[in-house]
Amino acid sequence: MMRTGLAVVAVVMVASAAACGPSQEGDGAGRSEQFSADFARVVCEKNVACCTTPEATQQLCESRTRLYLNRLRDSNDPDKETFDSQLADTCLNELAALSCADWVSVVEGAPPTACRSYAKGQLAEGARCGGDLECQSHFCNGNTGVCEARLGQDAACDGLNNQCAPGMSCGEGSMPGSFCGSPRSQSASCALDADCFSFKCTGKTCAPSCWYDPDRYDTF
Repeated sequence: MMRTGLAVVAVVMVASAAACGPSQEGDGAGRSEQFSADFARVVCEKNVACCTTPEATQQLCESRTRLYLNRLRDSNDPDKETFDSQLADTCLNELAALSCADWVSVVEGAPPTACRSYAKGQLAEGARCGGDLECQSHFCNGNTGVCEARLGQDAACDGLNNQCAPGMSCGEGSMPGSFCGSPRSQSASCALDADCFSFKCTGKTCAPSCWYDPDRYDTF
């Protein structure tokens, strides 16, 4: 459950990223282990502060988030992504300044603009790719090995990560015959965990949207 009205005043300065300024195409310097650590710290501080029953400790949350981000980074060719370290710094500072009431918007797929802009893939649709971060669409189809457009509302999907547009999920999440759609907010009716932004359907009702997990839905 979410703690409403609790503001977490935490100013996060990503010194190493800001000192370098925006990286040029192919630099890849900004998407470092330090960036993963800073991102994980900010997100997990908000998760723990804004959930009355956190899904994990701060330490475990950070460990899982860093592992996911580093694995994502290592699967991509940095020459095929542009990373703007100043926008990344802005993103983290804006996330850290959010109240818990506003944190719900992040969990439900509406992060600050800078968080959607600091990294951009360079490969167009149809280009061969090794990972999502290389593609302009942010979706590299693991079955075909090419960049593809992400699917919109009610499009048929097969559960591939990032296959649906940002803020959407693939229905039941892992089975062919599912459809892209927006997960549901707190207190909405549900049948499966994947129906909810909180990824928790209890008693056919979505639990509060207070815990962001980058491995569930792509919102950044």
